[in-house]
Amino acid sequence: MFTPGVIPGFTIAIQALTQPGDGIIIQTPVYYPFANSIENNGRVIKNNKLRIKNGRYEMDFEDLKEKARDPKTKLLILSNPHNPVGRVWTSEELKKLADICLENDIKIVSDEIHGDIIFRGHKHIPLSSLGKEVADITITTCSPSKTFNVAGLQTAYMVIPSDSIREQFNKQLTANRIFNISALGQVTLEAAYNDSEDYLIQLLDYLEANLDYMEKFIRDELKNIKLYRPEGTYLVWLDFKGTGMRNDEIKRFIIEKAKIAVDQGDWFGEGGEGFARFNIACPRSTLERAMNQLKKALDEIDSK
Repeated sequence: MFTPGVIPGFTIAIQALTQPGDGIIIQTPVYYPFANSIENNGRVIKNNKLRIKNGRYEMDFEDLKEKARDPKTKLLILSNPHNPVGRVWTSEELKKLADICLENDIKIVSDEIHGDIIFRGHKHIPLSSLGKEVADITITTCSPSKTFNVAGLQTAYMVIPSDSIREQFNKQLTANRIFNISALGQVTLEAAYNDSEDYLIQLLDYLEANLDYMEKFIRDELKNIKLYRPEGTYLVWLDFKGTGMRNDEIKRFIIEKAKIAVDQGDWFGEGGEGFARFNIACPRSTLERAMNQLKKALDEIDSK
C-alpha cells in the first residue's frame, strides 16, 4: 500500500492499530518523528532505551519484556537499520524482539527505509522474513527516497501481509483522504528498483570510503570525539561528551564555532544528549571541509 512518505505511513499505522492513551514502544536514541507521531496522536511513549556494551549499541531485552507486559502497550516501532546509531540488527536480535511482541500481542511497525544502505560484513534482515507468524503482526515501511535521493517525489510503500491489519490500515488511509501517489513517483520507484543497481553499488563504495576517511580523521585528529561506526545507513553518530562540554554547549559549538549543520543528539530522545548525527552522503570535499572546520574549532578551544 502506498503513502506520501514513511512518516505518514507509520502515523497512519499508529491511528489504525492503537487508541488514544495506548502505549507504543520505541528504542531511543531513535529517529525523532517516531516520538513526535506518538505524542501528536495522543498515545504514550514507552521507551526501551538502547544500551552500549563493549562500544556497540544493543537492545535491552529485559527492559523490553517489562515494557511489553503492560496491557496498555499495543505497538512497537522498530528502526531497522537503526537511525541514528547505525546498527544493522541480526536475525537473532530481531527474533528475540519479535518473540516478545508475539507473547504480548503487540504489533510492529518496522521502518526499513535504509535497508539498501548496508556496509560490508553486514546483511539487512527484513523483519517479516522471519516467518509467517512474525509477518502477520508486522507492517514494513519503506521508500526509495533515501537510497536514490528522491524524497521530493513523496513515494513510500507499506508491506502488510495480514489481511486484517491491511484492512484497518486502508480504512485509516481513506479517513485521511490518502488514495494514491503521483504518477512520476510510481515511475521513479520502478526505475530505482528495476534499473539502478549499478548506481547503488557505486553509492555504497563511495559512502564506505567517506566513512573510512571520517573514522581515520577523528581517530588521528579529534581525540575527544568518539565515532560509533555504522553498519548501515549514511548517518554517523558522534559522541562529543569527551570534550567536557555540556549538551547545550555542544549544540552551540557545532553550529556557531564549527559552523556545521547537523541533527542534534537530544532530538533523538533519551540517550542522545551529548551526541550529534552527521550525514556523509555528500561529496568527499564537503566531508573534508566539515572535518577540518571541526578540528579548527576544537583547536581554538584547546588553545585558550
